[in-house]
Amino acid sequence: MWRLLFFESLDSWCEALPSGYLDEHSTDLRLCPPALRGDLNLLLLDSSFTIKKRYTIFDHMMYLFHLQQKSPKEYYEKVENFISRQPPGKWEFKGNEYRIVDEQYCINDDTDKQELNMPLFNDVYCVKMPDNTDHTRIVTSRPELQGTSTTFTLHNTKRVKKMKTSHSQPHLYDCPWKTILMKNLERCNTAIVTELKIVEKLQENNFITKKSKFLLEAEDCAIRLSTSPDTTEGVFVCNVFMVEVDERSIFYARYVESGCYTGFMSQWLKNYLLEALDISSEALFLSQVVTKSDIKTLSKNRESERTIKGKKGRTDKNYKYNLKNFKQLLGNSLSHAENCGVNFVLNLSHCVRKGFHAHIESESSDDWFLHTNTSDSDRKKFQDQFLSFPLQRRTEQSKLSEHFAEENFPNSLPLLNQSIYLNYLSNSHSLLKEKVRFEERLPTSKSIPKSFRYQISWLFLKNDTHKFFNIFLKVQWG
Repeated sequence: MWRLLFFESLDSWCEALPSGYLDEHSTDLRLCPPALRGDLNLLLLDSSFTIKKRYTIFDHMMYLFHLQQKSPKEYYEKVENFISRQPPGKWEFKGNEYRIVDEQYCINDDTDKQELNMPLFNDVYCVKMPDNTDHTRIVTSRPELQGTSTTFTLHNTKRVKKMKTSHSQPHLYDCPWKTILMKNLERCNTAIVTELKIVEKLQENNFITKKSKFLLEAEDCAIRLSTSPDTTEGVFVCNVFMVEVDERSIFYARYVESGCYTGFMSQWLKNYLLEALDISSEALFLSQVVTKSDIKTLSKNRESERTIKGKKGRTDKNYKYNLKNFKQLLGNSLSHAENCGVNFVLNLSHCVRKGFHAHIESESSDDWFLHTNTSDSDRKKFQDQFLSFPLQRRTEQSKLSEHFAEENFPNSLPLLNQSIYLNYLSNSHSLLKEKVRFEERLPTSKSIPKSFRYQISWLFLKNDTHKFFNIFLKVQWG
């Protein structure tokens, strides 16, 4: 015994999906009746589009992107043929993108919901379903599509939205994230070029070389202290250099923050530096060595490694070992800077052992380590701030790499703000499983750097949009 289900529109088909809605990452478009594909409002996707294997909306977006980049002539020929088959006025070419223009086909964006408005389709599509089974077979009344059959699990559900969209995904129809990404990189161009020149200067002075990379190794130790399981309550390490760039004095601050000191730079130290150094926001560059998201990912990876090995180890021993290495590398870095003639304006290094409860009378020790190359009065200021900050700090929303392609940054940003926006981008080469050469860690690398932030900046300066769009898609949404 068979009973019939009628699909008069894409809406009714979406409601019959196992999930009850059309999801851009999981819904297989092979399940969609071919003559209803046009109502998805996806360029090139209609009844004549051939789908041989599992294929999602996101797969289609990737297909369009690669086709446009690798074979522009073929892309535009296919588009012209596609548009000639569409209702008049549905699509237009605007701003180097094809867009839906007719109101009845438009997408209405709302902060809480996104619905796809679609006209009812005239042809009727029905599903024959035997009783006592969850499997169905699609049958269409159109002769040219009679040979098409698809099997899926029917899900009885209440009326739901036709599309479930994710705010962290690029727009699936005209990909405005590409435009936003390009404009934001252009707005941060001064910071990208400035950091490149700063690192070049430090290399010219032999402060950062393959044989003398004490600063980078000290930062690696700080990251290990931050991400080793059950090792620290929090870490904050900041090194500030004054470098002459284009006849201007730029204060270049590289920092690592984690745990209870996450946000210390943005909520206190940034303003302290501007005031103490008596400089404007055009003279300060903040470079966050690893982002909050990088710290979280590295911590999970190391916790997984520990679980696989089946050894918990002594966390206090791990803390002492990494702190000992850090102090040695820090001392080498400070003395090496003096020998190279590098103006090392400030070193501020602090970490607290896991489980150690600091109080106002706490003295600096390995359990509550504090080092700074400033006067005693400034040291007291830092000590007071580190003691009070964990109780007073504000929770900040994490800025992820994909936000760089979603937020429209303001125009005419000062150097400080540009550098802060660049810190959205992941910068940890340690996330890569492959071995990373010294030169690949820096923006001055002759070949493409390994960290995501420097890859994007490096390719942007070389105007290689094809590669950095591919990298952005692969890393963030791949």
